Amino acid sequence: MNDTTTISIDDLDDPEEGAVWRELPRTWGIRRRLKLTPEQFAVRFGIPADMVRAWEAGMAKPDAVAEACLRVIAHVPEVVAAALATGSVKEAAE
Repeated sequence: MNDTTTISIDDLDDPEEGAVWRELPRTWGIRRRLKLTPEQFAVRFGIPADMVRAWEAGMAKPDAVAEACLRVIAHVPEVVAAALATGSVKEAAE
């Protein structure tokens, strides 16, 4: 599975021919779809905000566990947020 989103950095909504393209991390695409800032995304899903910013700046890549979590968040963000909001694994299982 591809872990990047391709966008035009010249015009995010209507790229034109000859626009400069750049690969953005999966977090950017997930956040955009959910309409969250990096800080909101970090709080909702229990990820350090500096880590989200580092992924999106290309300074770091998610490890295997983080990548798996991002895949789940991409498919069922409301379920992940609800599970994390319960406060404990035991509560979530009940």
